Amino acid sequence: MHPDPIHDPRCLVTSETLFVDGANGVCHDPRVGDPSPLRAIGLVVATALVIAWLTRERLPSRRRAAWLLALALGAALPGWLALLVVRADGPMQISASAAETRRLHDTLRGFAREHGCAEVRLDHCLTCAPIARLALSGLACEHPASIELHEDAASGPCTIEGDTLICGSSAR
Repeated sequence: MHPDPIHDPRCLVTSETLFVDGANGVCHDPRVGDPSPLRAIGLVVATALVIAWLTRERLPSRRRAAWLLALALGAALPGWLALLVVRADGPMQISASAAETRRLHDTLRGFAREHGCAEVRLDHCLTCAPIARLALSGLACEHPASIELHEDAASGPCTIEGDTLICGSSAR
């Protein structure tokens, strides 16, 4: 059974997962023995059987159309729910996702500009690599300051300790 997409860290429900996986990411990785492909095949076969039954039965065309419409809406509902409500790039979440990404970018850029430039050390923060590249582009100096980006840097706090900016769970 798949985890609830709202609590599954691999779903596109945070700006981090959206940034790393992109708009075509999925909520889980296929696993060996995962029954999902079998369930999907079963749903396709069941849908095909219902459509075949509806086309062979002598139902009035309005009733047949109502069944087909209900079937199509039922099949589309989970996808629409994920796109419109759950995903970090959906209309209900996009502002918060953009603000989170912009906050980290602006923090990195501001710190690096104050020190002339900076070198980044990533600590399991896949999201941070492209954000840091963008924030530090065009800045170069002989004695760069240091930036430490931990796993939750995009959503966590940042602190400055001397010539080091620390973002994420280790920031105090």
